[in-house]
Amino acid sequence: MGRSGRDYFAINKWRIRKLSFHEYYKLGWFDCGDSEINEFFIEDALPHKQELMAESYVFEYKNSPLALVSFQNDSIQFDDDENGERKKFGKGINLPFQKRYKSIPAIKLGRLGVHKEYVNNGVGSNLLSHCKKLFVTKNRTGCRLITVDSYIKRIEFYQNNDFILLPNQNIEGKKEDDTVIMYCDLKPYSNSPKENSSNLSNFFSTIKKILYT
Repeated sequence: MGRSGRDYFAINKWRIRKLSFHEYYKLGWFDCGDSEINEFFIEDALPHKQELMAESYVFEYKNSPLALVSFQNDSIQFDDDENGERKKFGKGINLPFQKRYKSIPAIKLGRLGVHKEYVNNGVGSNLLSHCKKLFVTKNRTGCRLITVDSYIKRIEFYQNNDFILLPNQNIEGKKEDDTVIMYCDLKPYSNSPKENSSNLSNFFSTIKKILYT
């Protein structure tokens, strides 16, 4: 079973937790292979925290850091059709009272990066699983969706983790590093007892070799 507090969620020896203030000065270890994301966490994450624009979290195994992610508040606007009637939003999201609201509250993945030594070992997918559980466990405010501005080249990765492209986006002709908005509905995760521990065990031996050799 998972354990959670105000600023963390953990399953077995895997944990996502908010960075403490002093840790922002010690992120030189981080290198995900993407210079823009590296620059954000090493140089811009602290100013974003100080200006109340984003909070950054670390994903770790046995206190060894594997990845970083930043969160910001967000929302997705409802669309009305040409007759002014409220459209059903996306796939599977049909709130009984959605006409009362013009938007759905969300949390945004501002930046996400897995250290390059752990790429392609399932770390990113399990980080997303922890993010989902973090925001449906002991939640302190309404948060129905997780959103992300995904690179075109990362669309498949997010789709494999239950994210959906926001409708009415034209991706034809876009470059790999252009972005599109994607979202994941958190409601199914609030009702499911599954903690994705089986997925974690699938790549446990690989991570162990990386960390201890």
